Amino acid sequence: MAVDECVYGTGESLTLGLAGGDCEASYDGGFWGSETQLDACGTSVAADGDKIVFQNSLTVESRESAIVMHSDPDITFTCEYSSNVDGVSSSISVLGETHTAQGSTSDGTFEFTLNFVAPDKDGNFGTAADDTMIVGERVYFDVTNTNPINGVSFVVQGTWLCNL
Repeated sequence: MAVDECVYGTGESLTLGLAGGDCEASYDGGFWGSETQLDACGTSVAADGDKIVFQNSLTVESRESAIVMHSDPDITFTCEYSSNVDGVSSSISVLGETHTAQGSTSDGTFEFTLNFVAPDKDGNFGTAADDTMIVGERVYFDVTNTNPINGVSFVVQGTWLCNL
């Protein structure tokens, strides 16, 4: 989100942030701006009919000035998404360097499957045939090597945030 400097001003030792208190706004090129994930910085989420509504507010956290020339409004913003999404598809590309050991060569096929999994009440992950994913929900994947090559293993080295 971005708010023109005419709303809050540009200086006066001004600190703006999101209502959650963990995320400050920054000033750049005539605008105050802040960016957050849907589940961060105190953003609230609610169901409204067939929509999922995310809401937060930009607020003045502090202003140090003898004369205040600007108001200090709280500006509430919302993002709405449909709670039902059809026709989602994806493609997966595996990128990485080729590693070669001196004196050994071989041919093989690296195949894997990728399944959605979800934690149960005890924190154990498993597949659920009837699981419904909600817009903004954190999703987890189980990667399985379906054609293992003797002596070769793989490790997922990180997590990714994908916006649909």
